Amino acid sequence: MMMWIMKSCGQSLLRKSKHRFSPDDRVFQLEGPLKEGKRKGGDKCRVCDIPLKKAFNHCDFCGYACCKSCCYKLVPFMKDKTRLGVSCDVCVAKISIYKSYKKFKKAEYKLDIQLETEECRFVSLVKQQEDTDSEIENLNNTFPTSENYDEEIISHQREIKSQAQRLEEFSKVSQQTQSLLDFYETELARVSEETKEKQCKIVELDKEINDLDSDHNEVNYLIHEAKDELGVYEQNFIDKLHENTSIMTDSLGITYKQRMQHSIKISPLTNGLLKSSKMTSNSSSIPLNRSRKKERANQTSHSLCTNADGSSKCVTF
Repeated sequence: MMMWIMKSCGQSLLRKSKHRFSPDDRVFQLEGPLKEGKRKGGDKCRVCDIPLKKAFNHCDFCGYACCKSCCYKLVPFMKDKTRLGVSCDVCVAKISIYKSYKKFKKAEYKLDIQLETEECRFVSLVKQQEDTDSEIENLNNTFPTSENYDEEIISHQREIKSQAQRLEEFSKVSQQTQSLLDFYETELARVSEETKEKQCKIVELDKEINDLDSDHNEVNYLIHEAKDELGVYEQNFIDKLHENTSIMTDSLGITYKQRMQHSIKISPLTNGLLKSSKMTSNSSSIPLNRSRKKERANQTSHSLCTNADGSSKCVTF
């Protein structure tokens, strides 16, 4: 295919001349014009075969002499695109064909790679098909197609239906659980809010208790101070009471002695009567004396008074 394309292009571009295209031509290997020693002469133009006139040009690519109408185009060299040379129509056609040839070669290379890829892919597919056929054959040998699987299919269908029912039941239970969970979350939020309020109330009560404790401590301190002051008053009162009691005892003793001295002067008969009467009245005189002492002590306590500074005054009998 490629050679046919090259031949057709060569025939059209080279004008059916005797020149033929070859990818190994030295025209495509040049980096600059041919030297003077390598140029070739002739009587006729290499392109049109017309006899040359006095004025003609040499092609920088092939070195042949050509008429000016067939050799005037400036073409870059294939190995050095920056340099230009005067080219005849034959070399121009060869260069054009060579460029197309290079493009065709690249396309052919890509096509070859694509064909190799497709071939590998085709081989892989064939291998997969063979493996699949072998597996199907093994399955057919293991499980004959003539065997009836209706009962097994029905059993699997029943099992699937049972699993679906269980799944539906689980879904209902899950919904109920979710509802219960939402209820508990609501209750938890409410209880949490109540707990916060109670905690605030507890803080307030703690503050009140602390205030009451402070007041209680202050009252206790005042009570202790009052007790200390009352202790001094009570001690003074008791000391004064003892003093008054001793005075009363001394006074009663003196009175009793005076009466005894007076009773000695009476007759013996009177003394006997007095003794008998004394014996009979001893039992009653003791309680009487005690009651009199108690009345006098009460009178003494009522007669006790205090000054403005807390000191006791004199006692009257």
